[in-house]
Amino acid sequence: MVAWFVAAFILLFVVRLPFARLGMVPYFVEFHPGFVLLPILGICWGPAAAWAALAAGMAGDALLGYWESVSFFRAIGWMVAVLCTQRLFVMQVESDKGKPVGVRAVFFFLLLSIPACCAAAVWPAAQAGFLRYYPYCYIVALSFLNNIVFLLLFGPGLFRLLSHHTGGEICLWRRHESPHGMPHRTLQLSRAMVWLGSVGSLVAGLLVSGLTYDAWPWSLYLIGTTTGSWVRVVVVAFLGLLVVGLCLPVFRPEKRSRRTSAQSGSGRGSSFGDLYLPS
Repeated sequence: MVAWFVAAFILLFVVRLPFARLGMVPYFVEFHPGFVLLPILGICWGPAAAWAALAAGMAGDALLGYWESVSFFRAIGWMVAVLCTQRLFVMQVESDKGKPVGVRAVFFFLLLSIPACCAAAVWPAAQAGFLRYYPYCYIVALSFLNNIVFLLLFGPGLFRLLSHHTGGEICLWRRHESPHGMPHRTLQLSRAMVWLGSVGSLVAGLLVSGLTYDAWPWSLYLIGTTTGSWVRVVVVAFLGLLVVGLCLPVFRPEKRSRRTSAQSGSGRGSSFGDLYLPS
């Protein structure tokens, strides 16, 4: 899994560089076509891709010279986006008891990537609103628009290409972790919390901002304005729900004998997947 981490880090880092200076809102909202790689890599490489997204987000800001407090929150958003798609997609595969191929698989990929689009938008927007740089509603709307547009443009093609290349075994990380043996109720609870926490943090934050403070994404604003304390309370509550949903122990490492591990060459030390919280 270390090789997957390195490959994902390089890919996310390199794809971001050509568009780094084309920010829609400096420091907070990037023109970022490479977002589509986050759900793709999450499905394919799982925990290794999540840690790579965190590292690539922070390393990119440090190299480009505009490291700010929002850099960490943006990187966290990328990491959570990867984990959201990883968990939801593999649950769908387990429910279908088959390989994710065909038009139906592409549909579920797009549908189950919506929480990733929301999570990646909410984390930096929350930081911008809490520190009174920009209103939460403005940043979260632009970020989500960027994410969903590039997901719809490039997601289906990349997913089908990867699925064809892997012969339908797209979830490569499942060789090291398995959802088997976990209670069905825990699986459903985790799925519900991920959906509610990610989508709810975006939608509820926008509604509270607009209905309570009359601050919508299209409203005029001044730098330094804020949308009020109730937006912070609601967004933090939903993000907490999302984090708890991702930390539920749905996945666990596969148990292998020493002989099997030695033959497969995977018995040398701990894998990168061991750093994944649900393990």
